[in-house]
Amino acid sequence: MNKHISYKLDQLFVEDVAVSEITSNLRTPFYVYSRTSIKDNFDRFTRSLKGLDSIICYSVKANSNLSVLETIAKLRGGADVVSLGEYHRALKAGIDQRRIVFSGVGKQDFEIAEALKSSLLQFNIESVSELESINKIAVSLNKQAPIAFRVNPDIDAGTHENISTGKADNKFGIPIDKAKEVYQYANKLEKNKDCGY
Repeated sequence: MNKHISYKLDQLFVEDVAVSEITSNLRTPFYVYSRTSIKDNFDRFTRSLKGLDSIICYSVKANSNLSVLETIAKLRGGADVVSLGEYHRALKAGIDQRRIVFSGVGKQDFEIAEALKSSLLQFNIESVSELESINKIAVSLNKQAPIAFRVNPDIDAGTHENISTGKADNKFGIPIDKAKEVYQYANKLEKNKDCGY
């Protein structure tokens, strides 16, 4: 069990607060988070990446609670978002826009345009059609879109078939055998050469 969540004298505590004390002031159900646990886990990730040029981007779709996101922001973490709403939520929590990654297969044109106008670390590209769409919008806005590719490695991670994301027959990412070709194609697309990233 998490060291910051424990039983003392048959009472459940989160850090030094008894859950029974919380329930006497709030209606149930509710969520309780340990800020210290979040910090400890973040620090553990940070230590494991020591020496690498890296940013830890928290998945906002996993938990969009503003207090959790504010904790990530104070730790200089980034955010991985899949919608404009999540992008705005990350900004509201204080996460630097240059530490936000826009992922997901359902990006809409207005979301891409607004994120480009506001700035972000990168778009994670899932397909050639998405690459072309983002490029077209960037050129129309006189911007150069910062991008990275999600490559599907065709590896079975042994998860349930309904949540599998890394096999060739899954809908996510550029097939690994097409990755080099797609990189070369992206390099040839029309770009605004006056603005770099």
